[in-house]
Amino acid sequence: MTDILDWSIGQFGSAQSLEYRRALLSKCHAVAEKEFPTQSCAILLGESARPDLRFAREGRHFIVQRYRGAACEIVAFLHERTDLPSRIKKLESKD
Repeated sequence: MTDILDWSIGQFGSAQSLEYRRALLSKCHAVAEKEFPTQSCAILLGESARPDLRFAREGRHFIVQRYRGAACEIVAFLHERTDLPSRIKKLESKD
């Protein structure tokens, strides 16, 4: 998330960067508390995706997460312009 915020400061200034930080953290909290619906990464990868990897969107970023029991683990923040299938496949190999 630090890279996202650093880039935002350079492009839009501190105030906008702080606002985006609040939005990202708020969405992460909502996802962790299961207050916001997530989608399976299979939508992006097809049936080969691991069923435990899910995502939510905030702004131009995909927040990739998985649930482990009652805990929600935020795995990555991926920009919409990145090669999402490739990046998610790399996440799948990490445990």
